[in-house]
Amino acid sequence: MSLGWHRESIVFRNHHHSRPLEVVSDAAIATQQLGHGRLIPLLIIDTSERPDIDELVRVHEHFDSGDCSTVWSRLDKKLPQLGLVCEFSRPSELSFVIRLDVTTRSGIIDQIVTGNAVYFQPGRTGDRLATTLKNPRLLIQVPDTGFQREWERIFLRQSIRHLRSRGMSRKQAKKAGPRFIEEWRRLGQLQIN
Repeated sequence: MSLGWHRESIVFRNHHHSRPLEVVSDAAIATQQLGHGRLIPLLIIDTSERPDIDELVRVHEHFDSGDCSTVWSRLDKKLPQLGLVCEFSRPSELSFVIRLDVTTRSGIIDQIVTGNAVYFQPGRTGDRLATTLKNPRLLIQVPDTGFQREWERIFLRQSIRHLRSRGMSRKQAKKAGPRFIEEWRRLGQLQIN
């Protein structure tokens, strides 16, 4: 996979291995062992049609680390959706795309982009972190491959839309947008001791 931000939409075949995986729940985890106590986002993904991914995570528990490359991509030009493409080369070769809707998950996307990491946990519809704490998960590094600058523009635009939906005028929302993002990121950088 080539590094970088894929501005064009990904074209998927109808094969189930090519369809983006849906997020059933998100959360954040903070431990002293990883990330120096900072919050790392967690995505619980519906892998009911992808037992190979469940097996990858199970097998990965017995390895110190694996190799995974990631890249952000657009999923559809018309819809505000991004894909996080994950391609594993070790302990087994496997790839998948996680669908993230910008309108409903911009905060979690921002935490992934600014924190350069995400926990990935296979799951099923209805799963939540509180009920699956002991389930296996992977920590995936998500380095900046040229997407951060584009994300700043997308996140600001989405933040302004959000503020407008809360009753602000266009002018007020444009002024408040950068402060909203600054405050969001300040909260996201809290660490546990």
